[in-house]
Amino acid sequence: MRRFRSALTFLTCLPLPSAKQDDFASFGESAPWFGWVGLLVGGMLAGLGFLFSWLQVPPAVNAVLLSVVWALLSGGLHLDGLADCCDGLFSAAAPQRRLEILRDTHLGTFGAAGLFLHLLLRWTLLTQLLQQSDVVWLALLLAPALGRWLILPAALQKSARPEGLGQHFKQGMKPTALLWAALPLIVLAGWGGIFVLAALGSGVFMTLFWLWLTHRRLGGVTGDVFGLIVETAENISLLTLLLWQIWKG
Repeated sequence: MRRFRSALTFLTCLPLPSAKQDDFASFGESAPWFGWVGLLVGGMLAGLGFLFSWLQVPPAVNAVLLSVVWALLSGGLHLDGLADCCDGLFSAAAPQRRLEILRDTHLGTFGAAGLFLHLLLRWTLLTQLLQQSDVVWLALLLAPALGRWLILPAALQKSARPEGLGQHFKQGMKPTALLWAALPLIVLAGWGGIFVLAALGSGVFMTLFWLWLTHRRLGGVTGDVFGLIVETAENISLLTLLLWQIWKG
């Protein structure tokens, strides 16, 4: 349970006793629980979405509330990584300067635009999915679990900064963690079938793209890249499920 608690404190802002701030290796040891923490987050979102729907909250308002809760549950950690990566990755600068931009606490133009467009897309997707009641609950369970599981294969890649959190996380993580953390996704795939597999595939494809781009422009991954992967994988999985539902008619 210590490792599960460590995963919760790393990935959420739930009020739990925290691991030592300098014990980065413990985060790596908690890696097998990442998918399960994502499933827990998804369960909270699905429960709230169901409650708001039962209270006859309009889908657009429901989507706003879910988007806010979604961001609050992670303390904005992954959104911060996404914004920082937008500033750093798309800057016309040398790799070392891009790494400095990632460390900068100020929000730049690319970061602000990327954050706005990302949240706008999430709100739009949730609004549409909430009108597809037979798939929205599965989507809310799947997206957070997928996003957090994808941190693990990303963490196995070369780190851009040897002293960074990503490097310490990788040192504490065992490759077998990938399978245990993937069990929630396997269960959801068994429940949802081929269109869940399509959503999983889209998330993996998005992650491969970011890993390729960060390798070229940063020289490896950082903690901010993990946040970028989580957020974009969540959105593309929602988009895939919505498009599949529309195609089915």
